[in-house]
Amino acid sequence: MGRRDIFDILLITFVLAIIVSFCSPARAEDESLCARVKMEIQQELTFERQAFDARMRINNGLSNITLENVSIQLDFADEDGKEVFGSSDPNDNDAIFFYRLESLKNIDDISGNGTVNPESTAEIHWLIIPAPGAAKDMPQGAMYLVGATVTYLLGGEEHKTIVAPDYIYVRPMPELFLDYFLPGDVYGDDPFTSETEPPIPFSLGVRVKNAGSGEAYEVKIDSAQPKIVSNQQGLPVHYKILSSEVNGEITDTELTVDFGQIDPGKSATARWIMSCDISGRFVDFTAYYSHSDELGGQLTSLITGTATHKLIHDVLVDLPGRDSVRDFLALDEEASYKVYESENVDTEVHDQSTLASLQQVSDNEYLLS
Repeated sequence: MGRRDIFDILLITFVLAIIVSFCSPARAEDESLCARVKMEIQQELTFERQAFDARMRINNGLSNITLENVSIQLDFADEDGKEVFGSSDPNDNDAIFFYRLESLKNIDDISGNGTVNPESTAEIHWLIIPAPGAAKDMPQGAMYLVGATVTYLLGGEEHKTIVAPDYIYVRPMPELFLDYFLPGDVYGDDPFTSETEPPIPFSLGVRVKNAGSGEAYEVKIDSAQPKIVSNQQGLPVHYKILSSEVNGEITDTELTVDFGQIDPGKSATARWIMSCDISGRFVDFTAYYSHSDELGGQLTSLITGTATHKLIHDVLVDLPGRDSVRDFLALDEEASYKVYESENVDTEVHDQSTLASLQQVSDNEYLLS
């Protein structure tokens, strides 16, 4: 049984569902009389993760006898030889490993109907992906043994062979949580005035937090342009992503944000700068995601969840030792204000507006206290 470490690209599809309300001034207090538009933004998060290529060769050196009814079952064990569970079912959350058959050569089946012709060599490859927790929080990683049990008919007689296992080391894994931020209001043209007001850009923000014990490599989000999926009143409204930034730096691409490596306990932020040609209010904002079953689906997921927040303002926490990347001041559903920092710190804050005063101390200088 042979094996080699590989890095596979994990792809998770996110859909941001946003409902926007457009009201005339006379109807602004009654949401039931406002026009609503629903748009979606589809995004794909990709990053590298550890996987293994397991290879088996079956050599039939006989000149006139075929190996028939070949069946192969992968076997997994920990470093002490204790059996652990592997599964090809992406919905089996009890498994430590997900595996799938990658390729067959000189054999067309390994579930009990396979044949290996005389004087030929069959070659089988599996992709093996460890589930979260397989590294056992060990900094150096955890060792496992991967072998196989092969059964077949030779001249009508059943044979069983236990293939000696090879070892693999499962490294510590990242665990990513995504916080999305969107303002409550968007400003563009007011259709109830005679003048045409230009749109004011706003940002859709995201913070990707790595709460795992391993690095996340080559982390990238590819976004599509917003797509209106419901507009019953037929409003002539359009949304567009104009540009993007990563960790405060403007990127060369408007839709793709490339975070690179996110270390354990760290986070990275990005913003997509958007515009809307009509003023409105965001009244609902949700994010949901799905995994590809081909790479283990929920079983091997390294995404622990998502959350959406109403963005009050971009701020900068300038305490000693902090970075110079803007942070997110948000209002959460429980009516509490929090600052979500680019350095992975969440701090509850309080609205002190009624206690604050602004005093002019010179012709062009004011003091906020």
